[in-house]
Amino acid sequence: MHLTDLRYFQTIARCGNITGAARLLGVRQPSLTVAMQRLEADVDTTLLLRDRSGVTLTSTGKAFLQVVEEALSLLDVGVKQVQGLETDEVGSFTLGLPIAMGSYFLPAFFTSFLQASPRIALSLWTGTSPDVQQAILARDVDFGLLVNPAPHPELVLTSWCQDTFAKVSSNRSLT
Repeated sequence: MHLTDLRYFQTIARCGNITGAARLLGVRQPSLTVAMQRLEADVDTTLLLRDRSGVTLTSTGKAFLQVVEEALSLLDVGVKQVQGLETDEVGSFTLGLPIAMGSYFLPAFFTSFLQASPRIALSLWTGTSPDVQQAILARDVDFGLLVNPAPHPELVLTSWCQDTFAKVSSNRSLT
């Protein structure tokens, strides 16, 4: 069984057709067809049903796709860990957060960051959202999360999440 065949299978399953997968992967359609025939021979079962409109996964193919995705994900994690050991990643990283966001994002972020990069010292910089943006521009902060950031030509702003906020008050009058 070839690792490339598993990656091809995953892409074909996501695209729903071999032509689209071939385009996405940058390989020729006949190469993908041969790879899928080889993979089906390796597992001794039909994984894909082919017709003019594309491909659909058999029930076995659906189950196999889950296993393939888990295996490829674990393999990717392992490769990143090994690469991290070889490059001996060390250094520091400063995260900028508005004060109110700290308790919301920090626990999960710190846990996953420290597990993935144990040799990198992580520090936190807090302030208002405009302060964090200025700290990024001044290079005091490596990365920041902002609330309603002002556009700036030197920054790449990417929408990450949206939260819903609600006004809550008692029934009594404020006057």
